[in-house]
Amino acid sequence: MRFSTAIFAAVALASSSIASPVVKKADVNDGDVLNYALTLEHLEAAFYSGALEQFSAEDFTAAGYPDWVRNRAAQISAHETSHVEFLSGALDAAGITPTAACTYELYVFFSSTRRPTSSNVLFTAVLPTLLAL
Repeated sequence: MRFSTAIFAAVALASSSIASPVVKKADVNDGDVLNYALTLEHLEAAFYSGALEQFSAEDFTAAGYPDWVRNRAAQISAHETSHVEFLSGALDAAGITPTAACTYELYVFFSSTRRPTSSNVLFTAVLPTLLAL
């Protein structure tokens, strides 16, 4: 009996949230959406370029990565930069001011010793996952 009461309560709660009216909070236009995408591309470009600036090919090799890993990161970095250029150009062409890049503090992803290590988040989880995309 308790189980069926709990299920009834859960269904009632779920249906009340589904039936809630949608409230429009603000007008969002194509420029807003493209500037949001541009902001993400700025972040991605900063992530890859920051890693490449901080770690040399020798650092990658010393961490046990084959040459292609750094080369792939460089390729992705170039793609992210081209995405920034494309979106900025599209916004300019539409007469919309493109969002400028922020100053990102990505030090949490990079080793304080400036060398990739097994305890470094970038080289143990983040970079291999992103390279697989």
